[in-house]
Amino acid sequence: MTQHLEWVRDAVFYQIMPDRFCNGDPSNDPPNVQPWGDSPTSTSFFGGDLAGIKERLPYLKSLGVTALYLTPIFAAPSNHKYDTADYYQVDRCFGGNEALRSLVDAVHEHGMRIILDGVFNHTGDSFWAFQDVLHRGEASPYCQWYHFESLPVRVQPPNYRACGGVSYLPRLNTENPAVRDYLYGVASYWIEEYHIDGWRLDVPWEVSHDFWRGFRKVVKQIRPDAFLVGEAWGNASPWLEGDQFDGVTHYPLRELLIRFLVQQAIDASTFDRELKALRGAYPAEVRQTLLTLVGSHDTPRIRTVAGGRVDPVKAAYVFLFTFEGAPMIYYGDEVGLEGGQDPDCRRCMPWDESQWNHDLLSLVKKLCRIRSNHPALRRGDFRTLCCQERTYVFSRTLQDDTVIVAINAGFQKESLRIVSPRKVSAWRDALSDSIFPTGDSGTVALDLDPLGFVVLTPASLR
Repeated sequence: MTQHLEWVRDAVFYQIMPDRFCNGDPSNDPPNVQPWGDSPTSTSFFGGDLAGIKERLPYLKSLGVTALYLTPIFAAPSNHKYDTADYYQVDRCFGGNEALRSLVDAVHEHGMRIILDGVFNHTGDSFWAFQDVLHRGEASPYCQWYHFESLPVRVQPPNYRACGGVSYLPRLNTENPAVRDYLYGVASYWIEEYHIDGWRLDVPWEVSHDFWRGFRKVVKQIRPDAFLVGEAWGNASPWLEGDQFDGVTHYPLRELLIRFLVQQAIDASTFDRELKALRGAYPAEVRQTLLTLVGSHDTPRIRTVAGGRVDPVKAAYVFLFTFEGAPMIYYGDEVGLEGGQDPDCRRCMPWDESQWNHDLLSLVKKLCRIRSNHPALRRGDFRTLCCQERTYVFSRTLQDDTVIVAINAGFQKESLRIVSPRKVSAWRDALSDSIFPTGDSGTVALDLDPLGFVVLTPASLR
C-alpha cells in the first residue's frame, strides 16, 4: 500500500445503480421505461441516467459523500448491465460516452472521485466476439476467447462456461493473451481518456491471480492513485498481498453487524471475538482501504433486513462510520429505502422527501461530518474498551485525537463504566452534544437506551 491511496482512507463511498437513481434526460429513455417508483422486476427499466447523477451531485455533496461507485454503465441489453455488449461505449440509455465525460468532470469539480464496475470475467451473449463465434463457428478467430466444449455454439443448455451457469453471460478465457490485451486496453482507456479514479472488479475469484497482477501493473502505470477494489464475500487475503487489489467489499463485516445489531443473536463478547478474527485476516494498512457496507445491489436492503425498524439501521451506520475501512452507502439506504432480494433491492431512489426518514438522513450526515473531522476514525488504532451483555465499546486513537464509540445492541437499558483512554475532564457526544464527565477514578459513566449509541470526543473538541 502506498501514499497514493490516501484519498480512499478519507472517502465515504456511495453506490449507484444508474437506471434507478435519477432520470436527468428523458430523451434517452428506453422505449419500455416504467413509471418512476413502480415495483422493479428483473427486466424493468426506469430511465435513470448519468445526467441524473450529475444533477444530484449537490445532494450527494451535502450528504458528505466523497466518492461514487457506479454499477456497470457500458452498452448492454439488461437493466443491470452486467452483460456487456461493448466495453468502449457507455449505454445510450445512460447518455453515451459524452455523458460520462460530463459526469466525471462535474464529480471532480465537486472534489469527489468516481470508480466504475469492471466486468472482466464474462461478457454478454451480444458481445461482438461471442456473436462472431455464434455465426461462424470454427471459422471464427474468436473461438479461443471463451470456453467452448464443442462447436457450433449451443445456447440452451449452453455448451460453454457461463457465469453462474447463466447462458447469456459467457465466461471469457482470460488465459488467452489476446483477451488479456483487450481487457487491459479497456481498463486503460477509461482511466486515460475519461479520467475515472478506479475500478470495482466483478467476481474476481473466477479469474486467475496472474490476470489481476497484470491488470494492476497496467492500471497503476497510468494512475498510481487508481483504486482497485474487488468483490469479495469471504476472506480475500490472496488478492490483498500488494500485487493485485487495494481493497475488497467487506461483506463478512456486514453479516456480523446484522447478527449483532439487527438480529441481536450474539452478545458483545462474541461480537468482539468474531470482529477480532475479521480484523486479524488483514494487516492494518489493508483494513483502512476495505470497502465496508451494510447493503448493496446484491443484498436485501438493510432496513428490510431489520423488519422495517430504523434503530438497528442507525446503530449499524454508527459502527460503519467509526470503524476501520472506507464506508459505502447504497443509494437510498440513507433515507430508509426498503427492498427484499434482487430485484426488489433495486428500487428507484425516492426523490419525494415526504417518503424519507429524515432522522436517519440527519444521522448519516452527522456521521459523515464526524468522520471527516477526526483522523482517528480514518487512520487510528482500534481498541476494545468494554463488552457488557450486548453493549460494545471501542476507541479509535491517532496521536492526540481519540474517539470513543459505545453501542447497546440489546433490548434493555444498559448502565456501564468505562476507563477513560485519555486524561480529560469530560467527554462530549458528537451526535447529541451531551456531556459525560470523567470521574475521580478515571472512569466515564454511560447510560444507553436499547439500540442507543454515543460517539464521544474530548469535551473541548467537536
